[in-house]
Amino acid sequence: MSREVTSDVLSLDAVTVSYGDTPVVDGLSLQIGSPDAPVTALLGPSGSGKSTVIKAIAGLVPVRSGRISWEGTDLTSMPPHRRDFGVVFQDGQLLPGRTVAANIGYGLKVRRWSKSDIARRTAELLELTDLAGLGDRRVEELSGGQAQRVALARALAPRPRLLLLDEPLSALDRELRDRLIVDTAEILRTTRTPALLVTHDHTEAAALADRVAVIADGALLQEDSVDRIWQSPVSERAARFMGYTDFIDAEVGHGVARTTIGSVPVGDDLPVRLALRPESVEEAAEGRAATVTAVTGLPVGARARVRVGDIEVPATLVERRGVGDPVTVALVAERAAVLPVREVVAGAVIRDGRLLMAQRTYPPEVAGLWELPGGKVHDGESRVDALRRELREELSIEVRVGDSIGEPVPIGEDRRLIALAAELVGGEPSPSEHSALRWVDAADLAALDDLVPADATWVPALAALLRQAR
Repeated sequence: MSREVTSDVLSLDAVTVSYGDTPVVDGLSLQIGSPDAPVTALLGPSGSGKSTVIKAIAGLVPVRSGRISWEGTDLTSMPPHRRDFGVVFQDGQLLPGRTVAANIGYGLKVRRWSKSDIARRTAELLELTDLAGLGDRRVEELSGGQAQRVALARALAPRPRLLLLDEPLSALDRELRDRLIVDTAEILRTTRTPALLVTHDHTEAAALADRVAVIADGALLQEDSVDRIWQSPVSERAARFMGYTDFIDAEVGHGVARTTIGSVPVGDDLPVRLALRPESVEEAAEGRAATVTAVTGLPVGARARVRVGDIEVPATLVERRGVGDPVTVALVAERAAVLPVREVVAGAVIRDGRLLMAQRTYPPEVAGLWELPGGKVHDGESRVDALRRELREELSIEVRVGDSIGEPVPIGEDRRLIALAAELVGGEPSPSEHSALRWVDAADLAALDDLVPADATWVPALAALLRQAR
């Protein structure tokens, strides 16, 4: 009748769920409930597909494609009542007109537990969820926090092999929610129940979960341990879902990322940016001189924006200051996140005083536009080696790579485009990934009005390079 909870694993393999023709969950793969990390939080904004994931696992919505399994057993087409999962929704969905005890014991009655076993288990859960003495109270007489405790107790009563929590605390006020986060974490540890928590609150995710999966538009952006995911988001988009608000460039060398406001140790010398939240920068006795540009008072101290050199960042101040006031701030390295920057290299290939341009075939928004040929820098690869490889693969040419040209150009959230001078030393350019190639001189370049926008920023520097090559 009753059983002990074991450390089992739920697997989602390329799961897609659609409403009509619109995919809401798109190829999601995830494992939940491992022995060393029993609680996973699914974090993302409203409309990201989080609640649909819960419903698909519970069997409440059909899966269009993919597989949901428990210890290798396919559950995808299994009816909800046979999955043995407990579910707690945002509104609790308690049975009206019944007592607290009747709600907690409802699932046990359906499973035909004996009256004595139901009474014993209900008493255990009333004690566990801090509801002792309220068993005979009708659910309409409960506070919001008490009602959510009843919903949690009811879900735990049959000792489910997995607990699904769909934003169970989001309807509560901040003070009550903070208290219930602590209580829920203790309950999950006590019962040793594997769980999936859906939330948009990064504080709730960090407090309750062992691992966090960030989801957007129904797709997984990142999944990792709580500590690592907050220290090393894979992208700006993922970082924003975890509470980071500002992103600044860093100069990396000898294992340290240096910025205008301070330094952070990094594992290698690959390009990075720093992600900041208000707690990442604090007022300090020693640090960098700054000027307050905006301020919001708190019960203790203040949140502000401050200008340090040529950048503006969020900061936490000891006391409220006025706009324009001087202040000294310091970067708190452990509260900043390190984001990788993916580099793309473009080659300014010169032959006989003319520059090689290539015409894009994709994506649609830039098809037909002209650019400098090049491509992505792979992990562990230098810019020079990346450009030589790309031009060899794309155009069947060999080049001698020189200095960078102009300033790096941001493209998207987490990439930057870098132009390098290059001299053609072997082969004849042949387009394999472009629709056409052409050689241009300085006058031709100036007349081109159909350049890829990022490349257009380098026209003055490229014109100077062409003049030098004549």
